[in-house]
Amino acid sequence: RATATPCEPSSLAMLPAGAALALDDNAAAVRLEGPAISVTARRDDLLMRLALDGVRFETLEERDSAALWREVRDAEPVAAEVGQVWRISVAPTEGFAVVERIRRAGVPLLAHFYDWAGGLIWLCVETTSDAYAAVVRAAVDVSGGHATLIRASQETRTIVDVFHPQPAALAALTRRVKESFDPAHILERGRMRAEF
Repeated sequence: RATATPCEPSSLAMLPAGAALALDDNAAAVRLEGPAISVTARRDDLLMRLALDGVRFETLEERDSAALWREVRDAEPVAAEVGQVWRISVAPTEGFAVVERIRRAGVPLLAHFYDWAGGLIWLCVETTSDAYAAVVRAAVDVSGGHATLIRASQETRTIVDVFHPQPAALAALTRRVKESFDPAHILERGRMRAEF
């Protein structure tokens, strides 16, 4: 709702219970930044809108706010888990649908949360040899976006490309740029893409 207001939030995150600041319940975190007078006016407007919608809310003091956004920045709700971690980028309106497709496909999710108003998904899955790459990427492809494998064993990284496969036209362009820039294939061999 905050994105559909003139309150101009600078950041929005959807956090699970137990995540940042030991939340008791799932929460949406809204960050407002700018000159103090502007932040105060926009905060008051947003709080009024939330109250009219019957939404329970709490404002954080600067220290707690900084701690919360540090946890979001560092992806702590998923980093604390022991599984494999994906960073998924999609249109903000597609975030929930992507996670639901992954869940319905039977992937055991250990933790996940949304940043960028739903456009950035941090997802931790149970450890497997392939990190559920085919399922995760198929769910992302439906919405248009990309999934990057952030944390997995070296063995998994030899099986699964870390970066989302590029569409054919973009892959051809990437290959031509790489060929013209590094014709001897001596830079970053195999690091970004297996074919390089």
